[in-house]
Amino acid sequence: METENNITIDRILLSVEEAALRLGMSKSFVYDLIRTGVIPSYKIGRRTVVKPEDLETFKEELEPNLFN
Repeated sequence: METENNITIDRILLSVEEAALRLGMSKSFVYDLIRTGVIPSYKIGRRTVVKPEDLETFKEELEPNLFN
């Protein structure tokens, strides 16, 4: 989420780098998750992008496994 002149901007799509920052993971690891189908992705030209809600789904599925 970015702010510009006190207006909150929710991104519809995130770059792999932005996704990695949100997840606290390396960019290469996020590419691995995309390549294996764990996180859905989309190609726009040469860019690979992900939906923020797909990251949230991934985090929700990951959390219960962290404490088992």
